[in-house]
Parts: sequence; structure tokens; C-alpha cells
Amino acid sequence: MKAKLFEPVSVENRRGYRISCSCGAVARVPMNTVRCSNGRDSDFERRLVERKFEKLGWQIGEKASEHVCPTCARARAAERLSAMIGRARGRGLG
Repeated sequence: MKAKLFEPVSVENRRGYRISCSCGAVARVPMNTVRCSNGRDSDFERRLVERKFEKLGWQIGEKASEHVCPTCARARAAERLSAMIGRARGRGLG
């Protein structure tokens, strides 16, 4: 992996990964051993893990400290939308 974005953990007695948000939210996903990689393509495994978390609604950051949980992602989107509406009203568009 290019950077340690996800913490390896045990999930339901299987190998898996953990992700956390600055709000304290944590998620874990199980991960089967990647066949045919022979340990050479850890970037492939990182992409698989990223996809699993993205399907759960997580936004993956460039660093582990930049991950955003689904709840915080919705709150940030609502803040951006509110700010855009406020700017539009300020210009007399709304």
C-alpha cells in the first residue's frame, strides 16, 4: 500500500480493515486474501478495500486522518448547499 490508509483488524474471525472519521465513527470490513497477487500488488488490495468502504458511504481521504464517515459527509454536503443558496440569495437569485 502506498500509505497506511486502513488499519488491519480481525473482523468476525477473519482478516479485515478498519477506518475511522474525525468524529469518532468507525467501520470495519472483512477482506479475503487476494488470490494471484502473491503479495506483489498491495495497491490492488488497497483499491478493493477503498471500494468496500465507499459502498458503505465513506469518503476516502489521501491520508488516514482525512477519511469522512457517511454522517459527516451528509452534514458537509448540507453545509455546502446552504452556503450556495445563501450566496445565490445575496446576488438576488433566490
